[in-house]
Amino acid sequence: MRRRVIISVLAFVAIASAVLAAFWFTRPHPRIDDVTLLKIERGMTEQQVIEIIGAPPGNYGFGEGDIDMWEELLRSTTQLRFVDQATPGGPNAFDTRPTIAKDWLGADQGIRATFADGKVVRAEMHRVWREYDSHFDRLLVLMRLKDRKVRPLLIID
Repeated sequence: MRRRVIISVLAFVAIASAVLAAFWFTRPHPRIDDVTLLKIERGMTEQQVIEIIGAPPGNYGFGEGDIDMWEELLRSTTQLRFVDQATPGGPNAFDTRPTIAKDWLGADQGIRATFADGKVVRAEMHRVWREYDSHFDRLLVLMRLKDRKVRPLLIID
């Protein structure tokens, strides 16, 4: 009886490990960093950007994530590409074409590419805000051993 329980537990652990390994190795691992941002050029299509980053737009970090625009506005640390688009008198200063922004979110930073007519007109790196940093962090919050992260609000008078 005891031997049967040990074999069952070992079989369960082996199957669970195989499933987790298969999930980990088949999941895309995009390159979301400064080097990748520098490879994105104005005029590229979304497919070309996907090939550079290594995955379609999406969230590739732990849990729900969002680009942290408030912190970027306060600290002015956003790394921009194609700045002349917003420069008065620049080649695209009066460009009024409709645009769509697509985000690739990593663990702590994300790339936002803005497209007009299917071509990149702007690419930028932002910090990513996440309520939890890891599974362990979430567990600590659920057990009330750690306080939840509070997303700061920007109040303008």
